[in-house]
Amino acid sequence: AESIGVKRKTLFNWKQHKSEPNKNKTQKIFELYLLAKNWKNAQLPLNLSQLNSPILAGNSIKDMLQEVELDSEKILFAGNRLAHQSIGEVDLI
Repeated sequence: AESIGVKRKTLFNWKQHKSEPNKNKTQKIFELYLLAKNWKNAQLPLNLSQLNSPILAGNSIKDMLQEVELDSEKILFAGNRLAHQSIGEVDLI
């Protein structure tokens, strides 16, 4: 709900078919779906504390997901940085 920019009740209503998202929200849901699919395929970290920790320019993955414009490439790049940190690689950037 936070990533789409709606309240949890609104998301619940969509899931229960009590209302429907507008075109912009539908697009955001689709973009998040594709991002999640790519994240899973790349086997990037799913640990909640890692997703909440600053990783790129002081922003966490969660922060990036809540931006108005979703930048999937930047988020996947940050996910790769998390993955490399979790296996003990030194940050070269």
